[in-house]
Amino acid sequence: MNKRIIIIGGGVSGITTALTLQLLGFKTIVYAEHLVNDEAPEDPRFASLYPAASVIPHSINSDELDLLFPASLQIFEILKEKQFESLVMHRHFELFEFPTDLPAYAKYLHGFAEIDRTDDEIIPRRSSAGKCYGWVFDCFVTEWPAYMHHLYQLYKKSGGIIKQKKVDKNDIASLPGDVVINCSGMWSAELFDDPASQKFIRGHLVHLPDKPPVRDSKNRLCSYNYTPVKSEYATPEGDPSDAYFYPVSGKWILGGSRQTGSLSADGTWQGTGHNETISISGHQVPSAILDLNNDILESSYGVTLGTNPAEMNARIGYRHTRKNDGLRVTSVEAFNKKIIHNYGHGGAGVTISWGCALKVLQLLNNALNINDMKQLASFGHPVLNGLQLQLQRVYWNNFHASESQS
Repeated sequence: MNKRIIIIGGGVSGITTALTLQLLGFKTIVYAEHLVNDEAPEDPRFASLYPAASVIPHSINSDELDLLFPASLQIFEILKEKQFESLVMHRHFELFEFPTDLPAYAKYLHGFAEIDRTDDEIIPRRSSAGKCYGWVFDCFVTEWPAYMHHLYQLYKKSGGIIKQKKVDKNDIASLPGDVVINCSGMWSAELFDDPASQKFIRGHLVHLPDKPPVRDSKNRLCSYNYTPVKSEYATPEGDPSDAYFYPVSGKWILGGSRQTGSLSADGTWQGTGHNETISISGHQVPSAILDLNNDILESSYGVTLGTNPAEMNARIGYRHTRKNDGLRVTSVEAFNKKIIHNYGHGGAGVTISWGCALKVLQLLNNALNINDMKQLASFGHPVLNGLQLQLQRVYWNNFHASESQS
């Protein structure tokens, strides 16, 4: 068997998987039509161009979340310890204007507290809101697109190869490896058979450049997801919807639309939308994203967005998953190769990227009958060496013991 591993996809899942395998003893090649750089077209299907990029497992359907999310957190921890550029920590609030259950992932969050048990913290809220419910925690946030640029650099320093080339279905059989890792996101259904129905959620992001950081009394960066009563803001289907805010890299990022729909063969959106919108850089953005955030920021932190849409920049991205089946990290035989799928992350591609990469490694080791970790070479680079050691440790402690059951 040819031990060269082929990865299809140059987004966050593809490059994280490739870097993980490269550091843990495999030789890899990434094939990607586009990378996250200035040359990438503004295509909302390429989800890695448009994340808010906080490490929170929102909008994901997986019965392995208790494995994948804490594993990812442990990798983000070592990157932060090694002072990895473009990774910061926020004091992040998840707030609701109605009672809500604690999420199952709360047990993994650092500095977690329900908001009625916090001391001396400003709780973001609308000026006319009544009682708020929710929680606060210390949240990893990746600064985009710098985070992706740094991953590309690390991958190349580790010896990985990137070929900027579109892969069609007819190309797969001739790719130069017996194992192919599919990280092509919503293009997966075009390249490989998938019996699951595909689901698409359209989201809007608004960037406000040249804005100061928003900090609390302890000088911690603050961000939030805020869900008012549905009479104030709802999805087009009438469910309560959130607005969110992140101050990163000298700008403010606002968001919060969750519009369900489908895509035509040429990638044209076919689905629901909000009635009340504002035009920003050629996109119709739900007005509530600006109105809610402006109210919350002014009443809580004494800052405002400003009112000139010409000073803002809007982007649209599609979150993709499999309607009833959710995340797909599985191993199959096709095109006379071993195919390992890693897609369908919903809105949590960054959040579980490292955990999914280690799950791919588990499936790969099973396919190649590898039971022990190899003696790994040092890369002479503090971040690569620290990351390599932590990946090996997390894999051994969390994935290796269950390999025979995968």
